[in-house]
Amino acid sequence: MALRALADPSPADWFVDPQYDWRELVSIGPRGYEAYARVHYDLDDDSTVDVNAIMTQAVRNILEPFTSTPDNCFFGWWVGIDTPLQTAGPIFSIDEWIDGKRSDISMRDYHLFGGSVADGRDFEVESLDLPHLMWPADRAWFMAADTDSESWFGVAGTRALIDQLLTDSSVNAVEVPYGEGAGFE
Repeated sequence: MALRALADPSPADWFVDPQYDWRELVSIGPRGYEAYARVHYDLDDDSTVDVNAIMTQAVRNILEPFTSTPDNCFFGWWVGIDTPLQTAGPIFSIDEWIDGKRSDISMRDYHLFGGSVADGRDFEVESLDLPHLMWPADRAWFMAADTDSESWFGVAGTRALIDQLLTDSSVNAVEVPYGEGAGFE
């Protein structure tokens, strides 16, 4: 399979919703998963690029068996960075909601792409080796790497998935509760 721009942004409709605080959503994912983790990049080592590439590949390898749809995944790419493809997908927005009403402020806009878990490697732009948002069609897990956080990204999923992230020696992960502390630092 190959990474491709999608014509319909509706696969993102399920989490573009007032029940989610935009800061939490873009940094750790939507509510409702069994467990959440922050995965930290190694920013101090001179070999950071190699260490981080190994770690992000390990995360993809861990995510893949925890979905029944590894060949049908969705990727959100923030519009402020050139996309990895010449043709960009449609834009969907994560807005700020105030008292249950959508404000006029779009906090993050993303292009939407489709492909397999492995196609996530096509997002090798900047120092980030992962898309900004990633989830499989069965919604078994959610990965969020906000553009404002250069030192970590979040993963939401089953208890078994998060436990595997926490115990993999090539992944620098810590468990976090959803809500306070899981979003922006």
